[in-house]
Amino acid sequence: MIKGPNIKWKCAILFVVILAAAGATVTPSFGEVLLLHTQQPYSISDNRTLVAEDVDPSAGVVWLKLYSRNETLKSSLLGVGGHFDYDHTNLTVNKIYAGGELDLVEIGLNKSSSANSYEHLVPANNL
Repeated sequence: MIKGPNIKWKCAILFVVILAAAGATVTPSFGEVLLLHTQQPYSISDNRTLVAEDVDPSAGVVWLKLYSRNETLKSSLLGVGGHFDYDHTNLTVNKIYAGGELDLVEIGLNKSSSANSYEHLVPANNL
């Protein structure tokens, strides 16, 4: 039986993977966090897609890319605490989890450009 604080993260990771596989809508509020796994695109409003391209566990960095209709808008290597800013998209890398076949990145949403103070993020089916 699995015990301890890691069970919460394992359950959260499994939940995110199930949502991503099912194509469910994820709509976090600003101040909340997203768990992204590598190579899983997330569509942000304004036809923008965020992808955690890869994780380098030995260096403790993640490669994030922001796309608009298959054109790269911004690409950055960020460590924990690093900020990813583009136009009205403001994200912070909170944690990086490196695993066997699945790497995860915890991203914090910091602010919004929309009138309702949130942007919609949904798993993208295609880039």
